[in-house]
Amino acid sequence: MSEQIAERGGPLDRASRLSANALSLVSIVAVLAMMLHVLIDVTMRYVSDAPVGGTIEVVSFWYMPMIGFLSLALCQRFGQHIDIQMLVGALPARLSAAFSAMATLLGLAVVLGIGWFGWVNAQAQTAMRETALGAVSVPIWPLRYLVPLGCVAFAVQLLVELARQGRTMIRGSDDD
Repeated sequence: MSEQIAERGGPLDRASRLSANALSLVSIVAVLAMMLHVLIDVTMRYVSDAPVGGTIEVVSFWYMPMIGFLSLALCQRFGQHIDIQMLVGALPARLSAAFSAMATLLGLAVVLGIGWFGWVNAQAQTAMRETALGAVSVPIWPLRYLVPLGCVAFAVQLLVELARQGRTMIRGSDDD
């Protein structure tokens, strides 16, 4: 039963797929909103010499964290992060899976560490009601929670991958 949890179509796999897709959808909407926001800002700047106030702050502190952190899990799910296969790819399936599992465990530790410190920082910034001061005062403390949210989704995807690597180490093949 526990073996089926992370198999393709299992509960952990479905949860990671749904969360990665949902967060990436938010990321896509952020890209589109950012493009529209910048287009309006540039148009207003040249047409009426009245740019949209706070564009730099909103792009930097709202759109960019959404785009960067909310898409991490989907990138991992599709294998789009850096992966070096020169040596590991030439090894037998079990040994390759063991090396990959060690790298995944290290990655999981780093992601969870970043998520933890992101959570602590988000709570501190929430207490201070952090804002970005520029042409317009823009509250940015709510977006600090995107770091731990993106890291949790990324960590769940790494757990799914780790389970698959463990299965490969046991069975000796990487067929799913």
